[in-house]
Amino acid sequence: DDIFSQIPFMALLNQQDEYLFHKYKIKIIVNPEELIRRKNKQFNFHKRVNSIFAVSSDMLPAIELEAERIDNFYPESLLYTQEEANLKNLTNAFKKTNGFLHIAAHASRSSENPLFSRIMMSDAPFFPFDLFGHGLKTKLVTLSGCQTAAPGLYYGNSFSLAKAFYQAGK
Repeated sequence: DDIFSQIPFMALLNQQDEYLFHKYKIKIIVNPEELIRRKNKQFNFHKRVNSIFAVSSDMLPAIELEAERIDNFYPESLLYTQEEANLKNLTNAFKKTNGFLHIAAHASRSSENPLFSRIMMSDAPFFPFDLFGHGLKTKLVTLSGCQTAAPGLYYGNSFSLAKAFYQAGK
């Protein structure tokens, strides 16, 4: 996955329902190559504006639980679920979120044209080109959805939804 790690959020819980990063003092989970390029920075997300978006469905019932657990850990976060997890609120969050942005929703890639890969918000799809021109200010973006790091079949490893957020944040 190059510099992108695909770790299911629920996989970070042990059998006692404790987060593994609490028990083992894990501070960061990334590809080791990214550690080499990273400057020594720490972000105190408890003192920043964070946004959590969750659009659950019959096929993805654990999304709301995932969002609630993150919100419990960061109770000052802006939580958008179901109808509030819409495209307008998401693009507005780009400007005001200076901590982390967590998006949990159904996503799919477009093999023919990666710019038409999408994250399904409650009212409309979010496309990678919707990122640009909105002034993304977040320190961390977490995409919790199928195929968010999957490149288009005809484009090799050149583009994905995750890579679009990465490039927008440079």
